[in-house]
Amino acid sequence: MRCSNCGKKFDYEKYYGICPKCGSLNKNGMTQAEQRSPGEKGSSLFLMFSLAFFCVVLVSSLVYASYYRNNYRYQLEEQLEQEFFDTEVTLEEHKVGEGFSCQGTTLTVMGAKVVDWKEERELPSGKKLVAVKIVGESIGEWEKKNELGFPYIRCGDLYYHAFQGYISQEHEERYEIPMFDEYALCRESHVEGWHLFFVDEQEQEFTLCWAERKYEEIDRIQTIHFIEIQLGEAGNGEKNG
Repeated sequence: MRCSNCGKKFDYEKYYGICPKCGSLNKNGMTQAEQRSPGEKGSSLFLMFSLAFFCVVLVSSLVYASYYRNNYRYQLEEQLEQEFFDTEVTLEEHKVGEGFSCQGTTLTVMGAKVVDWKEERELPSGKKLVAVKIVGESIGEWEKKNELGFPYIRCGDLYYHAFQGYISQEHEERYEIPMFDEYALCRESHVEGWHLFFVDEQEQEFTLCWAERKYEEIDRIQTIHFIEIQLGEAGNGEKNG
């Protein structure tokens, strides 16, 4: 140890704490500076090292988590897109009056009829307005699977979208037929309504097509249901034009 009086180094145990040079008694064996400085310095260094190590680990973890999350998401999207292109869309044919399952709901095409044009503007040249009756059943709750897109029709090589994208409540009252909109089975468990289409004036038959969609991270068509409809025939006693 070092004498607190004269600074001479000596063996504390051998001389019982008495400095052999100046005879001073060193009761604590070490000066206060010698007792505290090394420990305090060591503690500070350890604390600084611990904090630095913690920061490095934290930053590394965040960077890795971000990379892993982004990489996983990219791989998942890539996998789903590949499945989308690799999966063939299935076709299912049904008959008028036959119920079929579509996105967790049950749909039945009951028949079709020609509807008188009641708009102020002229009927599109060479066309007639046809209404197709649909009966649907579901759990009647707002779920994605109960939200059905609009069907379309095929006449030969031509395809026509449903007219009711432009139908308001005023139009519905004017034609005196309830519409079967895309949210119909989200509001009620049993719905009877109509879809309107423009069809070539000379056509007496057409194919109604309804795309069934599968919802994942990406939206894709799973099945296309199609029903051949004769304007001269109808299910459930519907009268056609």
